[in-house]
Amino acid sequence: MANSFLEFIPIIALMGRLFCNNLFKFKKTLPQKTIKE
Repeated sequence: MANSFLEFIPIIALMGRLFCNNLFKFKKTLPQKTIKE
């Protein structure tokens, strides 16, 4: 049980990092698009 959980931690960390990066990029690009239009 503990072994499988330890294996999932890096996967969750990677997914969380990708999700945060996508949100950060989305927030950055959104105002630029509205200003251009």
